[in-house]
Amino acid sequence: MNRLCPYIPEAFAQYAHDIEIPAFNFYFLADGLHNPQRKVIWTEAYLDPAGLGWMISAIAPVYRGDFLEGVVGIDVTIEKLINNMLSIQLPYKSSSMLLDQDGNILAMSEDLEPILGLKELKNHVYNRTPVESTITKPKDFNIFENTNALSQHLSRIVKNKNDLSEFQKESIQMLITQNNIEETGWKLILLLDKNSLLASTSALKQKTNYIGYVALVLMGIFYFIFFIVILERSRSFSKRILNPLSHLIKATNELKGKMSIRELEHSGISEIDTLLDNFTQMSVELQGLYESMDKKIKMGVLENMETQKMMIYQSRLAQMGEMISMIAHQWRQPLGSISTVTASIKLKQSLKKFNLETPEGREEQAEFLNTAIGKIENYISFLTNTIDDFRNFFKPEQEKEKTTLKQIIDNTLKIIGKSLEIHSITVQVENQAKHEIWTYRAKMIQVLINLLKNAQDAIVERKIDEGCIWIRVYEEKENFIIEVEDNAGGISPEIIENIFDPYFSTKQEKNGTGLGLYMSKTIIEEHCQGSLKAINTRMGAKFTVKIKGDENAD
Repeated sequence: MNRLCPYIPEAFAQYAHDIEIPAFNFYFLADGLHNPQRKVIWTEAYLDPAGLGWMISAIAPVYRGDFLEGVVGIDVTIEKLINNMLSIQLPYKSSSMLLDQDGNILAMSEDLEPILGLKELKNHVYNRTPVESTITKPKDFNIFENTNALSQHLSRIVKNKNDLSEFQKESIQMLITQNNIEETGWKLILLLDKNSLLASTSALKQKTNYIGYVALVLMGIFYFIFFIVILERSRSFSKRILNPLSHLIKATNELKGKMSIRELEHSGISEIDTLLDNFTQMSVELQGLYESMDKKIKMGVLENMETQKMMIYQSRLAQMGEMISMIAHQWRQPLGSISTVTASIKLKQSLKKFNLETPEGREEQAEFLNTAIGKIENYISFLTNTIDDFRNFFKPEQEKEKTTLKQIIDNTLKIIGKSLEIHSITVQVENQAKHEIWTYRAKMIQVLINLLKNAQDAIVERKIDEGCIWIRVYEEKENFIIEVEDNAGGISPEIIENIFDPYFSTKQEKNGTGLGLYMSKTIIEEHCQGSLKAINTRMGAKFTVKIKGDENAD
């Protein structure tokens, strides 16, 4: 038996004649299987078989002892739920929805329908076919299963139990809150339009900004007028102070450049006049001191020039000895080859290898002599080029010239390369410098020969089996860098700070002058406006030359 209150006239037409009331959720959710605690429970949204459309029900079981006599319930249609509960008028634009404990949308405001892509189910047109079982809302009304962006966002905040969150998509900006209804297990979701919520705040901000801008403009006008007044007064005052000071500055510049004394006019200000008098007295004293110091400096410069000339002379003598040794190394092979060719000519002539009485013999002799003389000419050309290389190295160099570091290194290796080859020392060159450089070519070659010769001596002295020297060249902003590194084990830490001192040498017993590195550092720092430094690496000693590459480095 199903009793309806208030009475529904159309109910008889809607119910099937053999309807099974316990098959509907508004009955079986209250039985012992689904509700063992015998408490009031709420159904999800379902289609009412009696013809009132979509609704939810609060149901409670009625027992006699342990026997379920029946179920009583109160039905609330979705339409009334929306009109009476979810249509709350707030002072700002908002929407709301009710969710059950499983994430099903029980009811929602009409303005959420286009955002969620759903049409709320309220009324229903009943046809002649009666409703014979529970019909619930489609799965799209479950936020956990709906793929809509807002549904996914609501799903996350429900699962994470976030009381407040923000949702933004295109022109939609919402603040979302969720509140639990403990008696039913539902969640009331309130969605507030952010722009509407902050409209009053934004309006207040605009007003305060306007007031602030007006205040800034007024302050700007005030300070502008104040600045003009102060500027005019400061100009008149500064003329009185600065005019005598400008004369003093001019006199100071003249004193600095020419050490001449200038008569300064008084300004009428006692403090300034005292300063001018003191300056005049100081100028007289400085002029006398300058004349005395000038004489001493000239004498010191002459002595220093003589000392440096002597050092350069000694360095040149030492390098000439090394150059003679290098020339001997360069000439040994071609002279030996010339000797071999001439011996071959003499041998063939003495053994009368050619029959000069026949045209074939004379032709064979001429061919042999032409080949031999050609070889001798090539060897002589090599010797001549070697002499030119060494002569160019010692030729006085007055001005800078445009060249490349590749050319400098190639010319250096032409001079010292044979000496390194004789001692089985490998030279590896890595050149990354692409631009031309203005520098003293011969002086740079002299520096590189000194560095390579020192590396060679260290490798030979320490008997390194596979001696190797690395030459690395690269550019760093406006500077050119040359690194020369060997694998001889490095310089002793006790002497590395002294290796650039004049007459300091670890090769005194080997006729070392101690001027090679000193002169190299002098050339790089005083002529090329660069630097020469030495450090120890994992392999050995590394010397780094840094020079400027522009034409006006001096």
